Amino acid sequence: MCGLSFPRIRSSNRYIYFFILLAAILPSVAGAGPEESIELGRPLYRFFSTREYLADNQNWNAVQDRQGLLLFGNDNLVLQYDGQRWERIPVPGGLAIHGLAGDGDGEIWVGGVGQLGQLVHQGDRYTFLTANGEKGLPANFGEVAQIVPGGGADFVRSEKALLVHEGDAWTSMAWPHGDGFDYMLSAVGKRVFVHCRNDPLYEIVGGRFVPSPMTLSCDPRLCFRYSSPSRAWFCC
Repeated sequence: MCGLSFPRIRSSNRYIYFFILLAAILPSVAGAGPEESIELGRPLYRFFSTREYLADNQNWNAVQDRQGLLLFGNDNLVLQYDGQRWERIPVPGGLAIHGLAGDGDGEIWVGGVGQLGQLVHQGDRYTFLTANGEKGLPANFGEVAQIVPGGGADFVRSEKALLVHEGDAWTSMAWPHGDGFDYMLSAVGKRVFVHCRNDPLYEIVGGRFVPSPMTLSCDPRLCFRYSSPSRAWFCC
């Protein structure tokens, strides 16, 4: 076309060119030191099947404790993985364990459907200790959707109310409207924020939802938070 012609490369020659190129690349890759490592392909992942950890295929949340153990909220239990073995920590009647978080004291909080409590050490293993029945904790708080530590307290976004655990006491704050599934919690240092779509951004101050001067009009589930020790940015 346009009076130009190009030589055709035979199929057999293509393989020869490929192996020449491969021979030129491999020595440079093999000779790279630890500080000059070349990453080829995808990062290393390890996948575990339900036959290995012997629980449901849906894991709702994950956290790492101070000893480096990985904990996963499953159904009616928390999975524990130490890098070699899987352990199952029963949470009786908890169903979907959406609430799982570690606070500043190293305590691991766990919440499910009508079930809320902590993981405590019993020998060299964790066991679940329920908080149900403790003073100030409502008997019917519904499903726990999120647990966020902040400012020396633990904030539990439950279906019926925002539950706050500070010291040895629980307080319950009714949602401005709707239920806990309409809201999202975020902690920035010692400050805790609550947001619902088409609502102002609230800050929890003195046991009250206090509207913040900053207003978000998007779906909170699509928001990302970036924070520094003194400021927070919410981006949608």
